[in-house]
Amino acid sequence: MGNPQTFKVNDITFGTVNADVIKELILSTVIKNVQMPKIEVAWRSLLEQKTYFPVYPGNPSTPIEWTQYRSMMYEETPDVLLIPSDLMLFAKNIEGCICVNPGMLVKGQAAGSYANITVNPMSMRQDLQGKD
Repeated sequence: MGNPQTFKVNDITFGTVNADVIKELILSTVIKNVQMPKIEVAWRSLLEQKTYFPVYPGNPSTPIEWTQYRSMMYEETPDVLLIPSDLMLFAKNIEGCICVNPGMLVKGQAAGSYANITVNPMSMRQDLQGKD
């Protein structure tokens, strides 16, 4: 798969990118008198701007190919947004999108964390089974 990537499992759309965009957003955002946690503001920013990396220009050490920036945008909001970050583990429904920070799989020489997500098979309503 590419990076970032939007893909489907059954009828559920997933979006993912490997850059720590949540940390970048929090470090570059100044918020005053907002009634929600800064991390939630960062996730909302991703959803509202419809891009996997809404920080421009970003940190030079961030693994982003800026000439390909247009490919970082998405038309429809994914059902599940998976973005690893060094910040606190996070899973929350924000504006109809399940936003998940599974953490980093490897942290230096130590083991990190990951998210285990189960997608159950779709079930048809009883009255629709057997009809074309």
